[in-house]
Amino acid sequence: MDDKVEDAPIAVEVGEAASHPDDLPFSAGIPPAAVGKAVHLDQQFLETARMRSRYRRLKHLPGQNVLFEFACSDSDDSNLGQVSNSFGINCIRLSRSTIDLCDDSQLEQALGQVEHLPGADAWVSVVCSYHSPLQHLNKFVHGPEYREKLKRKQKNSIRLLRNSQVFMNTDKVLNLGGRVAFELPGENELWNDEQFKEFEASHGMTRVYFDGCAFNLRGRQGGLIKKPWAVSTSDLRLVQYLDQHI
Repeated sequence: MDDKVEDAPIAVEVGEAASHPDDLPFSAGIPPAAVGKAVHLDQQFLETARMRSRYRRLKHLPGQNVLFEFACSDSDDSNLGQVSNSFGINCIRLSRSTIDLCDDSQLEQALGQVEHLPGADAWVSVVCSYHSPLQHLNKFVHGPEYREKLKRKQKNSIRLLRNSQVFMNTDKVLNLGGRVAFELPGENELWNDEQFKEFEASHGMTRVYFDGCAFNLRGRQGGLIKKPWAVSTSDLRLVQYLDQHI
């Protein structure tokens, strides 16, 4: 049996989708269940975003043009990095091939970089394939050996999720004047993690849902695919922008 435990690989490109979303195939060929897309901006979120914006305007923060890309893919570059560079933003990629963010000592190294660059922002993702709804089918099809392997992979994903919370915590990026965005496929089961939901609530973050095809999300064959995506963020402007692509 193949050692990989994953959903269909995808690539994200920045650009304008040429097809109407209703005409596109679904990711992995499976139509998603209905996902609530209404964005609720409560008073805590609005006040926290306002105060952070004011703080950034009044302070000279050495990390204001820095973006940390947490737990990104192992490729040498990324679309996020390319776009950041085009706007004069220094994108520091904490790639899974160069730093083990599940290891506490290596996580501390990354946190040290953040502390020396107050005002830096962070774009965070974690390995999501092992918590895809498609895994319910995989467990049924591939049997006990696959289920045991998947359980180990899911445990590592949760570990990375917890460390991503440490990275985004108010003592690090957020409390130093930075903004964070955490992204996953919209139907990924990690969104239901109770500890992460508590983290969002206590740190003034909110979720916004949109279709990946609005940003030229493509499958391995190169064609556009319709895949619900979601971002949880502390930044009001990012919510307003993404909310236009429902």
